[in-house]
Amino acid sequence: MNTFFTSLASGLGIPGANPEKIMPYIPAIVVTLYDGYYIYSPSETIYSGSFLNSNGDLEERSETTGYTHLLKPYIYYSAKYVNGDDYAVVNYSLDSYISIYGKIGGEVISNSGYLYSNKFDNVYTSETLTEDIKYEIEVEVTLPSGVKQKQKQIETRYNCPYVYSNLSNKDNSAQKVYNIDGIWCILNGLDKVPVDINNTVDNSAKKYVEESRRFTNWLNSNQRLIDLIIPANARYQTIDENRKFSGKNL
Repeated sequence: MNTFFTSLASGLGIPGANPEKIMPYIPAIVVTLYDGYYIYSPSETIYSGSFLNSNGDLEERSETTGYTHLLKPYIYYSAKYVNGDDYAVVNYSLDSYISIYGKIGGEVISNSGYLYSNKFDNVYTSETLTEDIKYEIEVEVTLPSGVKQKQKQIETRYNCPYVYSNLSNKDNSAQKVYNIDGIWCILNGLDKVPVDINNTVDNSAKKYVEESRRFTNWLNSNQRLIDLIIPANARYQTIDENRKFSGKNL
């Protein structure tokens, strides 16, 4: 935070101003992250302690010592949905990942995953990745003297099919595995290196689609849960408030 206040002071044309002079003019700072946020805001501090009164007896006393900017506990993007004895707490994120827990029809539920989109339906059946590549091949040539000699030459392959592998390049990017004349290879410069495609194909995207489809099907199969999770029934709260809501210990 000190770096932020130093940069802010410089931007406002008051370099050298310490955070204590700037903070009273800042009502709150919100730091948004993937599944929640932090709030840095003023909080009233209270001092509690014992002191001797005029009779020499100990008395407990509390007094406020003013406001101090404090970092509040992490707050999740969450909502609680309630209808009778049914309830569900949904924790959201900045993409399609959600987690759900609660009790529906007397049954405890708990699950999490990505919401599936129909745009992925044909991604593995109709989409083919291709690109133009160059690599070296060894050919046999006949010299004017009649002697046969092997030489290397550069071959160009247009629209060569490829898949991504779980092997990494030096920059940690995924390597491409090309299908060259029915043989799967990676290119090391202009050299072809055959690989076992069963051990190298990166299936993380495919697994993402399959897992998100399973999670979304689970969600859609529970009509009672679907009917519950509508904006009209939502109570947006912090996690601590969720724990106290309706006396339920979540």
